[in-house]
Parts: sequence; structure tokens; C-alpha cells
Amino acid sequence: MTAPPKQGPPALRRRRRIAICGGGVAAIEALLGLRALLGLAPHVDLVAPNRHFVYEPLAVAEPFGLAQTRMFDVAAVAAEYRSQLHVASLEAVEPGSGRIVLSGGATLWYDCVIVAVGARRCAWLPGALHFTGPLMSHRFARCSRSSSVAISHGSPSRHRPGSVGRSRRTSWR
Repeated sequence: MTAPPKQGPPALRRRRRIAICGGGVAAIEALLGLRALLGLAPHVDLVAPNRHFVYEPLAVAEPFGLAQTRMFDVAAVAAEYRSQLHVASLEAVEPGSGRIVLSGGATLWYDCVIVAVGARRCAWLPGALHFTGPLMSHRFARCSRSSSVAISHGSPSRHRPGSVGRSRRTSWR
């Protein structure tokens, strides 16, 4: 009798496959939770569009010296939790065939898929400086050190009273 294939339709495989799609906190937490609950029993494919994971809740405190943003290597996390990393984006889920399609056309078989793609940032308040993650920390730090800030086209700058022109002026005192 031949051993069932490691990759193929779910009915022909012995080891269950779980695909986790996402590169953020929900996907990483799903991986950690699965390993804690199920051990090494299932094969886990981690599909993430990025090689680095930034724990962003602390990023808003970094400009004020209250915390430091932590960055993790997704490949190292995947290896530590015995999952196979695929640096790609999820393009489609084919529930009838038990496959997911990745960017570039690659496909993976699954028995269970967790889609944890998260939210997308968008500007929603015209004229405001929108925090888009840890790379913006220096801009927020600069704003917090000035007593008043002019915001024009989403870009802060220090100003002298009366020299703002058409910019909106905000004062923190």
C-alpha cells in the first residue's frame, strides 16, 4: 500500500492541512493558538504578504517615548511554530476543491482555512495627519514637541503666529 500524498485533495492525505492567510496579529495569534491546542498534528501553511510583522499597538506610544515598536521576522516565527511560510497574498478560496489560490497563481490544498487579512488604512479626515504605523513615529514626535502645528495637505510644519496662510492651525497648550 502506498502512502497518501502530502499535497493533494484532502481525501487522499493522512495529515490534516490548515492554511492561515494573513501577515498581521490575527494570523500570528491563530498560528500560536493552533500549535498550543493541536500540537504538531496538523500541517500549517502560513500565507503572508510580508516578511516582517510589526506589533503596531505600541507604535502610537513610541513618539512620546512611552514604548518601543517591536518587529518580528515572520519566517522565524513560522519556523519556530513549525509552519511553512509562503510569502504571497491570498487571491481566492475554492471551498469546493479545498484549495486556495495565491498571488502568482500558486495553489495550496487545505482542510481548514483561516482568513485573517485584517483591515486597510485609509485617510478619513481631510487635513489631518493620519497615523499609518511605526514609520510615522518621527512625524508624530515632531508634532508633540511643538506648541502649535500647521496642517496643510496632511503635512505638519512649525509656524509663526499669523504666518499660516490658508493652512489649518491647531494649538496644544
